[in-house]
Amino acid sequence: MDRTTSYSVFFIACGVLGVLRWLGHTRTKKDVRNVSAYAVGKPWEYPEPVVDSAFDLDTTEPPRFRAFRYTYHRHTIDVRKLDGNSWVILDKDWPLYHHTKVKRLAERGDKIVQTLPPAKAAAHELCQDLGEFLSRRYPQVYSIERSQKDTLGWNGQGSITKIEMPALGASYDLTKEDPLTVAGLLQPADINILVKGDDDYYQLVAMMLGIGGGQRLKDKLGRGLADLHFDGHIPHYAEQLQRPLDRFLAKLKVEAPIHRNTTGITIHGAIVWMVHTYIEPMAQVAHEPGVPGRMASLVRSWGAELAEHKGRHLYEDVLLPYLDDLHKKQVDNGVCAEGELPSKFPW
Repeated sequence: MDRTTSYSVFFIACGVLGVLRWLGHTRTKKDVRNVSAYAVGKPWEYPEPVVDSAFDLDTTEPPRFRAFRYTYHRHTIDVRKLDGNSWVILDKDWPLYHHTKVKRLAERGDKIVQTLPPAKAAAHELCQDLGEFLSRRYPQVYSIERSQKDTLGWNGQGSITKIEMPALGASYDLTKEDPLTVAGLLQPADINILVKGDDDYYQLVAMMLGIGGGQRLKDKLGRGLADLHFDGHIPHYAEQLQRPLDRFLAKLKVEAPIHRNTTGITIHGAIVWMVHTYIEPMAQVAHEPGVPGRMASLVRSWGAELAEHKGRHLYEDVLLPYLDDLHKKQVDNGVCAEGELPSKFPW
């Protein structure tokens, strides 16, 4: 195995966190203990995404998320506001993702997608909302049919009954098919739905792992949020993350969805957490201006617990010298300065 292939997989998990409303109703939220701890101070207004007329299913490149900086100091919930045009970001790899999801569903069925009773309404709403957004943002990819018997769609239109992706040869009947399965097949990300239980703690009550990213439904579905982090041995969760995360979720607003990025190297009143995993060759990522120095510094700065969690011992002896060499060449050639961050960090 040569130097490139020995550490060739670099993945970026882009998470989108949003809060679902009850399907089709425009109303002012009130604080309901067992549904959510947040409130909306004004009636919900559906976003009207701008048509992405430049999108091409054959040529649009994936976004380059490089959300890492020099050194690592503290485990934080590093998030950004999600604008109304970016609920779902498509690129030329979408057909491959869709094919992979269809294949995995045929092979694994309910091992990768399940909806527990508390999430039924949320899954239904999510499927409708994705259909509404995608057909507006990417009309060259998605076409929809609406019910003539209700006004439960966006802006008082009929709810979506059918959605098609002609270029992918896909068609889904929303009146008959499982909403969460369809929601997962409409876009590239995996889906997790959390609902607050009677104990006032969030539980993971629905999952659609079309790609997976190393997750297993049987290990997580039905578990509480804290248990998932503790059992997953998430570094510094108890002392640095648990209370801030609880506070963050309590204040999360319907009209203010967010997204965050994490990186790794691999050998109703419901909250939806969607994870889109991008896989890119390390040899490509590491040659981008300023990236090798930032990445090497970050990997070295991990404490023992975090380093073990990220499996640093599996690749550090090969990866770090490689990054150091590339960084030195970039500095010597004036591509970047030592310790310099790009002007538009982290993107």
